[in-house]
Amino acid sequence: MVRNFPHRLPVVLIVLAVAATPLLAADAASQPASQPASQPAGVPQGVLTALKQQFMPPKEKDRQAAIAAYSQQMEKVLALGAEAEKNHPAAPDLYQVRGAMLEAATFLARINRTDETQERMAAIARRILDSDAPARAKVSAETSLLRTRLEGAESAKAEPEIRAFVDRYEKTDAAGDAVVYGAILSHSLGLDDLKEKYLKLLETQYASRPDVAEFLRRIGRGPKQVDKEFKAELIRLDGTKLALPGDLKGKVVVVDFWATWCGPCVAEVPHMKEVYAKYKDKGVEFVGISLDQDRQRLEQFLKEKQMGWIHTFSGKGWEDPTAQAYGVNAIPSLWVVGADGKVVSDNARGDLEGTLDKALQARDAKPTTQPK
Repeated sequence: MVRNFPHRLPVVLIVLAVAATPLLAADAASQPASQPASQPAGVPQGVLTALKQQFMPPKEKDRQAAIAAYSQQMEKVLALGAEAEKNHPAAPDLYQVRGAMLEAATFLARINRTDETQERMAAIARRILDSDAPARAKVSAETSLLRTRLEGAESAKAEPEIRAFVDRYEKTDAAGDAVVYGAILSHSLGLDDLKEKYLKLLETQYASRPDVAEFLRRIGRGPKQVDKEFKAELIRLDGTKLALPGDLKGKVVVVDFWATWCGPCVAEVPHMKEVYAKYKDKGVEFVGISLDQDRQRLEQFLKEKQMGWIHTFSGKGWEDPTAQAYGVNAIPSLWVVGADGKVVSDNARGDLEGTLDKALQARDAKPTTQPK
């Protein structure tokens, strides 16, 4: 699974997996073109772009080869980051670079756990905490340190530290992030009562945040979109508009949030083609919502892979309006919409065929007028 970061909660950490991460996109795009004369200059856009490129999934198909290639990319992130720290020590957005470095160092420490890799990760986290970085950058860094410090700790020691950590961010814009991290840490240490406390807090106070809603949805806690109408105004690759559910009402629709740079998405393509071939004549339509920003690359990929269903493209990456509206914070994200336009599943990746069979049975039990 590929997730978006920074300033979106790392959903993949909930299942304790390591994923390729397209960093810096949202923050880099939001940086002003120029800084007032009294303000230090930001990190050059070229540096941020170069860092972002290193997080693209490697092309190698063999798992070990892919890990080796990605490890080299992460080492490159650390080298680029160190150079940026040296050349732009006063840049107000240096925390973005350090966030990328922390992500890279964390990956490398997980696949090669040594005192050196652990200390390298911790040193980057401490630099973030010692800087003027926003609270949402600091909470991630502090989590990294706390996670290492509490590994294998007894409950009596771990629980008060986790509580104190969450409380420190209570009055900041990182409060929700801290509660999520608190739930993750509690789960990893077997503190079930504390985990449940934080999950309930997320459900009652933070569920309106798209990233928190996505997190809760993926761990089987509300709010879910099931039985709600799936509404979207999309643009096909040929420039024509597609309105859901209206334009496809009467059909069961598979909505696939994906991207060509997403390794797990690409790996799913053969299966998606098989399912599409099996169900396309049964009143099922597929709609791909691409989070790519390079139209030419997307079109070339679709041609090469012969993915013959509907594809839409906004060019806004993670800021795609439909992805934003539905809190899609990790891809691939596979949804099934029933013939009545209501969501049957907002997490169909694990059993797409079974979910489609269920949706078709519901359609046949309650006939819906087919579009003319």
